[in-house]
Amino acid sequence: MSGPVTVTVQLPSLLRSSAGGLSEVRVEASTLENLLESLFASYPLLRRHLVDEKGNLRPHVNLFLDDADVRWLDDWREPLEAGTSLTVLQAVSGG
Repeated sequence: MSGPVTVTVQLPSLLRSSAGGLSEVRVEASTLENLLESLFASYPLLRRHLVDEKGNLRPHVNLFLDDADVRWLDDWREPLEAGTSLTVLQAVSGG
């Protein structure tokens, strides 16, 4: 397995207050699973916005690892490559 790489996590404006007002953060991780664990360890308030009590992504949350929707990835334990970015998007509804 590869070692950790630096991943840039881009946050939408609605979640920035849960990350100290930052629009992006950098996290050292070797897999997507590890990336989320590290992200939540550094910014615990993000956990409740992104995943439910069972650790599943909330229905209104979309995560893109580079251009790939993580819901379509077969294994969240595949090694990450250097230069990878994670974009967090939240669906917003209303009228």
